[in-house]
Amino acid sequence: MGTNGAGPGLGPAQGNPPENARSKNWANWAQVFIALGTVGAVVVAITVARQGQAAVNHNSEITLRQSEDTQLSTAINAIGATDPAEQIAGLFLLTQNTMSRLANMDQSGEQAADVYNDYSTALDILSGYLGTHSQAYLTGVSPATFRRGYGQPPTAPPLAIVYAADQLVALLAKKMQHEVTALQPGMRPAIDLSNDELYGQPWFGINFGWVNADMPGIDLRGAELGSSQWSVNSDLNGAYLQCADLTDADFRGAHLRSADLNGANVQGADFRGADLQGATITTVYGTAKWSQQPAGITVIPADKFHPSACLANPSFWSGQPPPVTSSPATSSSTVPSSSPASTPSASR
Repeated sequence: MGTNGAGPGLGPAQGNPPENARSKNWANWAQVFIALGTVGAVVVAITVARQGQAAVNHNSEITLRQSEDTQLSTAINAIGATDPAEQIAGLFLLTQNTMSRLANMDQSGEQAADVYNDYSTALDILSGYLGTHSQAYLTGVSPATFRRGYGQPPTAPPLAIVYAADQLVALLAKKMQHEVTALQPGMRPAIDLSNDELYGQPWFGINFGWVNADMPGIDLRGAELGSSQWSVNSDLNGAYLQCADLTDADFRGAHLRSADLNGANVQGADFRGADLQGATITTVYGTAKWSQQPAGITVIPADKFHPSACLANPSFWSGQPPPVTSSPATSSSTVPSSSPASTPSASR
């Protein structure tokens, strides 16, 4: 028995043999390599997945823009159709397309400037439609009985005209104002409704105050314009507003030179700072806010305002019917020989 205290059967050194230690080290390193390989595979997988998602997103953006463009094309074609029902469907689709482009900017990848131009184009399409169709409506009636500012329409305005004008309520709403102005700060969309015939248009709460509204000579007699918004960028010079309901409307700073407001319900309306030079305001219903109340104005209580009776009152019509000219004589035999027409005038 040895004297070094080693137990019987043990080798010269305590613990595991060197071969077992090396095997254990290699096993540990192998686990490290396997772990690193797994991490690397995960990184590669994530990278590939991200690249794949980017491709999917890109394809989705292209697909969404193509879908929006197709929808816009469908709307424009429908608006140009001859069937009024198809036109109305196209007008509705145009509004939906414009609003969806704003809502889907993040998904479609469309640039802010392009979306702003899309919005401006929609306003142009609507104003062009209204200008063309309201003029066609006026052409179909006798100016002796109805024209801008005068008379009553023999038939109700076409539904498509009312519907086209109604789309502006949605496109000019406060929510749209915030979204559109954020696209191109400092720029202001414009709409041209000059000389349009929109008799009796239901435009309650419409907000023209944030756009350049060119509307000189527009006929809005009997229109529902309660709580409507206008501004210094609103050109209503020469507009016909007789018997319109202007309750609580904000006309501060608006241009109303030579406009006709006779018979309008102005209860709570604000005209402070508006340009009213040459405007016709002799009789109104209700009390409004003025920078200086028009001289000689007659104010009737607002509860006496009845639009249909007001519109039927000729004293609230602008101008007189055009004179009827007789047809020229067809032959000289219709002119008596004693008429001065048979003798040349010495003064010529």
